[in-house]
Amino acid sequence: MTRGAVVFLLLVGMVMGAGPALALDDLTPYLEQQSAAEFSGEESIVCYTPDGTVSELTVVRQADGVRVVEDGEGAIGVTRVYHGDNWVLGDQYRVEVSGRDRFLSRPVTVVDVVEGDLVRVGLFFDQSSGALLASDVHNADGSTYCSSRFLSFDPKRPVIPDDLLAGLTTGPGSSEAGVVDADAFPTEIAGFSLTEVYEGPAAGVTNGYYADGIFSFTVFVSERAIEVPELVDAPVVKMRRGEYQRQFYPGQVIFAWQTRSGGIVLVGDLPLDLQEDVLEALPAPGKPNFFVRFWRGLFG
Repeated sequence: MTRGAVVFLLLVGMVMGAGPALALDDLTPYLEQQSAAEFSGEESIVCYTPDGTVSELTVVRQADGVRVVEDGEGAIGVTRVYHGDNWVLGDQYRVEVSGRDRFLSRPVTVVDVVEGDLVRVGLFFDQSSGALLASDVHNADGSTYCSSRFLSFDPKRPVIPDDLLAGLTTGPGSSEAGVVDADAFPTEIAGFSLTEVYEGPAAGVTNGYYADGIFSFTVFVSERAIEVPELVDAPVVKMRRGEYQRQFYPGQVIFAWQTRSGGIVLVGDLPLDLQEDVLEALPAPGKPNFFVRFWRGLFG
């Protein structure tokens, strides 16, 4: 699946990139430079998952705060550059500038987001343009979950056709669906804070967006099983608490399951250990009880 094909996700205005959602704190100057950078290039994304390696090769253009990503199949995604100016870095993280290096023969500043003794995320910022040229996201055991790398990079201002701006989205919270009462979701799940709650994308579905300043996920809930087009052919995997439908994409994972009271879908950019933590904090898989099935049978 390409970025342009995440139909279910884009309907609620989510923008899940290949790397983590960057937070403020000591990253502020780098985020400002990244959001203002103008460039084009070819980018590779590779993720190492329990279901095998998933990868994607895209052409990226960025100018005037707009980012255009096109894959080899012609799918195009257009978003505004979102630097999280109202996000808060979780207390478990600290930011360290670990040194200088070279990437694609260009000087880069290496910035690490550290959790305890673990480098959760490594970021490589081009010193001249400010663009993020590479990133590495790690699991709790230090293994690599996802890596992104520009294979070619041109710091010249690219041309973005006006007709592409018609499909422009703005990032988390840009959904046109109605805002609902935030009390519908817990304020915290496995260390992630609730930032927004919305209705949609389908009738009877409510979604809550959670973030810890580095990673993020959305939980979709409904009284019925939620049909996700991206999971039509997805495998069912058995985990500690039961069976889930699961599909990995570059920089993203989707889980879907049914509980005793309804359907849940989880979409996020979480590394493997944080996926498990969040699933443990959510209702476990289970068949609807007799009264739920009876009610649905009567009233559809």
